[in-house]
Amino acid sequence: MIRKYKWIVTGVRSFNLFIILILAFQALDTVVSLLLPQYISRIIDGGLDSEDSSLIVRFMIISIGLYVLSHLFSLFSEFIFTELGKRISYNLKQKLLKKIFTLSGENISMHNDKLLSLFMSDIGSIERLVSNGIPMFISNLLFLAVICSVLLWYNYQLFVVIFLIIIITLMSQMYFNRKITQKSKLVMEAYDSSVFYIRGTLHSIIYSIGMGLRDYVLGKYMPLEEWALETNRKRGNTVKIAATVSSAIVTVGNVLLLGCGAMMVVRGQTSIGILTVFVYYSNQIIGPIKGVTSYVAGWRQAKVSIDRVEQLMNAEEVE
Repeated sequence: MIRKYKWIVTGVRSFNLFIILILAFQALDTVVSLLLPQYISRIIDGGLDSEDSSLIVRFMIISIGLYVLSHLFSLFSEFIFTELGKRISYNLKQKLLKKIFTLSGENISMHNDKLLSLFMSDIGSIERLVSNGIPMFISNLLFLAVICSVLLWYNYQLFVVIFLIIIITLMSQMYFNRKITQKSKLVMEAYDSSVFYIRGTLHSIIYSIGMGLRDYVLGKYMPLEEWALETNRKRGNTVKIAATVSSAIVTVGNVLLLGCGAMMVVRGQTSIGILTVFVYYSNQIIGPIKGVTSYVAGWRQAKVSIDRVEQLMNAEEVE
């Protein structure tokens, strides 16, 4: 599979170096995330059990330092994402332009209705998948694995609640992502038709003025534009519903977690500090879960774009 899609990044300067840097910064971010729970719990439990305020201050300083490091690693990763995305987009557009100049007029006419969409939309989808999607997918999986391991080690009973939150959120996101993917295909098809028509109309409008074609053009174009806007609206509503459902699952899970944790604290089966760690990370896991499931949905959408670009790249050239 990697070999099949290698053409996407062939010619991108320092691609391997960028990927290594991204993974390195994300690995460091994960290590910091692994250390944070220890100091969060120590701040709470130390404040309850110890009269030595200097110890609590030290734990607070360490925790703040770890938070700052985590955000710096994320910031550096974003800078690299941006630069890598620029290079991939530039490389693909250059390849497409070079390819177009080798095609016959018949082949260009065959792909004419989607040439603008290839440059404006499809290349963007591919670039986001390669430069951002794949590294973030690996990072989110790593984050979830590390956090689950840490929380399981702290308290396996509370971990069961967290695990259920993860599973239910994953299932809901996978369901909605299938819907979003289907609607994204409709949006792309609708915008292909709309953009193709208005591009041709605007190009020749100077020759149409005074010929009484206004009503004809509006009658042809506006239904296409309305279809494109409506499909985009439906996709947007699905995305909003998916986000609301995920948030609701985590909120309900937090209430259950607090209830179970409070009973365990009363019985002496865990500490308030450890319960605080579980509540903190139950709010943190929704981002990585969305990242993992969004990558799957993004891959399906990007696969459509890859196939469209690849169809043009594989078109027969003129001798």
